[in-house]
Amino acid sequence: MRLVIQCAGSKREGGFLRAPDGRSIKFVAHPELASTAEQAAHFLARPDDIATGSQTWRDLVVDYNAVSVTGGNLSGLWRASRLYEPPVYERLITKFGADSVYILSAGWGLIRATFLTPNYDITFSSQAEGMKRRRRGDRFQDFIQLDTGSTDPIVFLGGKDYLPLFCWLTIRSQAARLIYFNSSTPPYAPGCRVEKFETSARTNWHYLCAEKLIAGTLVGPVLTPRSSSPSSDSTCCSSALLAWPSNSRLLARCSTVSCCSTSICQPAKLTRRAFKSAMV
Repeated sequence: MRLVIQCAGSKREGGFLRAPDGRSIKFVAHPELASTAEQAAHFLARPDDIATGSQTWRDLVVDYNAVSVTGGNLSGLWRASRLYEPPVYERLITKFGADSVYILSAGWGLIRATFLTPNYDITFSSQAEGMKRRRRGDRFQDFIQLDTGSTDPIVFLGGKDYLPLFCWLTIRSQAARLIYFNSSTPPYAPGCRVEKFETSARTNWHYLCAEKLIAGTLVGPVLTPRSSSPSSDSTCCSSALLAWPSNSRLLARCSTVSCCSTSICQPAKLTRRAFKSAMV
């Protein structure tokens, strides 16, 4: 079983990349909406803005993770499971192992719990200020660091604001997908099994759900692999970059920090029509 849990708004201090002028780089959804004070205090950027030459900040984060294996973590970035303050992220790793835990980040996509992740301030919450709020039409080349060829079931713990991104980034997975929800009506998640998590909590209820999984007191349904065969153009297992859903092109690539066994991954096209048909 693989667990995907949404990111948290509360993050630890530090863990920023630095701009040439020494300012911390603060990744946000809309730098243009930042206050004058924010612009003075931080170097504001989107993850997919150009950083240098033709490389985006996202590209540099991939390179940073690759170099850190031998060169060290020179900027002191937090691994994803430690970036967020709630202890449940680390508790999931202790129980299920680092290879089985993933985080759905509004800024970076579907990332491994061990991925060195720059601090950021991006969310899907409609209550967030404009600078921080990611909207559906925004263009993000989200990471997919989950093996889509594996048939190990995927369990998602998160709110309805993050559900569309989870469905989109796991659309090519051959594994059964289980979504726990807490709303009065089941969420729309074609191709996924949905299961009601009974609790009176209305905020951060997915942490309670995670704690029950850790304790072994949450019994879910038996999940079997999806019966559909893999798409012929699904060549990359873990480090695909996907624009959701405003860009119809799926850019797949292998990197030195992926677990992909394919030496060369070819770009593939995923149109809106194909997206809709794959979701049923």
